[in-house]
Amino acid sequence: MIISRPSISVIVPVYNAEKVLYRCVTSILNQSYSDFEILLINDGSSDSSGDLCEQFSVQDCRIRAFHQVNGGVSSARNKGLSEARGKYLCFIDSDDWVDSDFFSLIIKYLRSYDMVFFGGNVEKLSGEKLEVMSPLSMQTSNNAFSDIVFSLFKNGILGYMCFMAIRLDLVRNNHICFREDISIHEDSIFCYKCLSVASTIASLDIQPYHYVSYTGEKITLSSRIPDNYYYIVIERIKEMERLAVTWEMPFDKREYILNHMKYWAWGKCLDWASLQPDPISSIRFIIQKLSVIRDFSFPSLKGFWLSKLIRVGNPYVLLLCKRIIKRLNVK
Repeated sequence: MIISRPSISVIVPVYNAEKVLYRCVTSILNQSYSDFEILLINDGSSDSSGDLCEQFSVQDCRIRAFHQVNGGVSSARNKGLSEARGKYLCFIDSDDWVDSDFFSLIIKYLRSYDMVFFGGNVEKLSGEKLEVMSPLSMQTSNNAFSDIVFSLFKNGILGYMCFMAIRLDLVRNNHICFREDISIHEDSIFCYKCLSVASTIASLDIQPYHYVSYTGEKITLSSRIPDNYYYIVIERIKEMERLAVTWEMPFDKREYILNHMKYWAWGKCLDWASLQPDPISSIRFIIQKLSVIRDFSFPSLKGFWLSKLIRVGNPYVLLLCKRIIKRLNVK
């Protein structure tokens, strides 16, 4: 039996999503462009999500359900990568949903580019809009590769799986997968690896994706800081450095991106350290672990003082200044 290859494979990791899964899947099924498949990866859910996945697969032949022991979002996405039959890939989280013209808007670009980036609306579960993520319209036929990457970074789009689609062969031929040893920024690292081997990319000034942000309703993976965050941010920065070298990114753009990434890395790691039972020892630990990214500059008063204090390397001063900055709300 010959199974026809769909144009688009949609990978949806599912974990305890019984309250939101219907909206997500229905929004995909209601697409005006119908040549796609949906891969529902039930990642060891303890609620009725697995049963819902099976029900959807029975109702529509374009839906396939897979069940596995809980291994995290990277494990679920990797399962989707191994099972996908489409020419192109996109990733939709089970909390989120998309406009009915989503595939129609991106398909013609997917046929011409290795990777396509787009925007979306960040909103609460109730539908209240919080932010609009919108890239500039740029293509490698008219713009330098590094210019597009830089623009996507500045607009906050780069590294989010939900805001990109990619040619499946690019991923498989280069043996790219999601790292299962980390629990945050795995999507960024995957994106940077794909960009390193892509030949053509495009960003579109459209917002067909609806990204649900939980504000106090639940704590998501992306809002937690794992104990090995120092290791993860260094890996992420290394991957961006490789990307910048591969595409010969101009010095000013490369330094802008890396300085911002280093500043954010230090900020998050110090946030983690200051909340530990022994903050002084934890800050001293972070100073040691992040010594390879100690030199950076950041265009703000907070960034200026942070870079200076890091070079001094006194954990007591760092903790005191961090608390003062937080109390004064210095930017």
